[in-house]
Amino acid sequence: MLPWLARRAGLSDRQTEALWQAACHRAALLSGGHDSSAYWTAAKDILLNSLEHERWRVHPPLAWPWLLMRDCLVRGSAVAKLYLLPLKAAIAGWQVGANVGR
Repeated sequence: MLPWLARRAGLSDRQTEALWQAACHRAALLSGGHDSSAYWTAAKDILLNSLEHERWRVHPPLAWPWLLMRDCLVRGSAVAKLYLLPLKAAIAGWQVGANVGR
């Protein structure tokens, strides 16, 4: 999964591995152990935040508006999909009801 995250953030595998090690260390300090769900959740969240920070750091300032626009579109479409789920379920229910009567 780390190579995929590295390519997604535009970083090398070595940089991503170093960020993962730092995230694990910080997560251990925060959670007090290595074998709990709190540890793995914290490690994952710290890594994703670090990758996002590095992604913004390595791109030139002229690319920032495009990155912001892309992120806004991704988040906006996720919210739209969430709000459209009840409508999708209702349409599926109507289609099933219409097919039962045939």
